Amino acid sequence: MNNRPLLNNNEPKIDTDKLCLSLSDSANKVVRFLTSKLQKDGSYGEDVKDIACYFKSPMMFIAANEPQKARAVLSYIKKTFMCTDGDFKTESHLKSANSAYIEYWTYTNGWIIRAANQLSINEIGSLGYQYLSQYDIGNAGFLTNEIHNTPQMTDVLSVAHYGLINFYSIN
Repeated sequence: MNNRPLLNNNEPKIDTDKLCLSLSDSANKVVRFLTSKLQKDGSYGEDVKDIACYFKSPMMFIAANEPQKARAVLSYIKKTFMCTDGDFKTESHLKSANSAYIEYWTYTNGWIIRAANQLSINEIGSLGYQYLSQYDIGNAGFLTNEIHNTPQMTDVLSVAHYGLINFYSIN
């Protein structure tokens, strides 16, 4: 067993005030950068065509107290990526060019649905949530991969993500 103390008194102390200011400054730079790229239609421009480039933006703008920008991005997401069944895909046959979002199929959906529900945009939040309900496998959790894939699997991060979605949803 290791008897080493948990805290080493010789290690430099972290200046948490300075760290918080640095993190806040970094977050504000990201918001300013994405705001500078945001077009009137809610897109980031003609060359930015993958759902992976958009799905977290509405929650970021909500956290930055910029709900009108979040609404603009959600409007673009609805028009460009929302399918009639409530899923969100880059193309009809492709979730995203980023393979991580093919494996974690509904991860992108959850961020969009949470933002839509926080802004009371029911035509996105309700239909999107209805689509996600098929991924609920009861006491076993929520599916990680696309529902038609086998084997069907779940993981703790997907379950936690669905917990947040449910927390912020009407249900």
